Amino acid sequence: GSHRRAASWQPSESSIHVFGISRTLRGNSLRIRTRGKGYRPAQFDEGAAVVARGDRMLLGDGLVLLERDLRIPVRDEITLSADVYRPASGEPVPAILEQVPYRKDDVAAVRDRLLGRALAERGFALVRVDVRGTGRSEGLAVDEYTEAEQEDGAETVAWLTQQDWCSGAVGAYGVSYGGFAALQLAS
Repeated sequence: GSHRRAASWQPSESSIHVFGISRTLRGNSLRIRTRGKGYRPAQFDEGAAVVARGDRMLLGDGLVLLERDLRIPVRDEITLSADVYRPASGEPVPAILEQVPYRKDDVAAVRDRLLGRALAERGFALVRVDVRGTGRSEGLAVDEYTEAEQEDGAETVAWLTQQDWCSGAVGAYGVSYGGFAALQLAS
């Protein structure tokens, strides 16, 4: 059949297009299409699109534990919302932190699910945090890259090192906003 060019592709309600990769939800499965390579199946767990606060679910044939909407307390009595993807074994592993304002529960959910599962299957925990005042995190987002966000990042790292499932090693990563947040955290 004919292939649409990525530039002319228009997402439907159940599709996401990021960086030349089309992701389409069809029932309980996820199909990923990369430019010129056709569709390939990917795992997507039933009920994953809508879950309540504090939910825990197993992914990847039970190898990955996803903990949704963990609350991270910070200095001014607000809490930040985090999703943690980690090996289900419960053994301490290094944590990889991403802090972005892109609402982990809708805008980035499919990307997070795929990346979180891949990292957890390789012995890491992905910790995806909605920055202050975005998504399910409390507080007020007054600007980008604020001093309060930077302090939140440092407090999040301290919180992570205290978790039983964290080995004490914490790294940060990101692209665009998340990359700047990671650089600010490292400085």
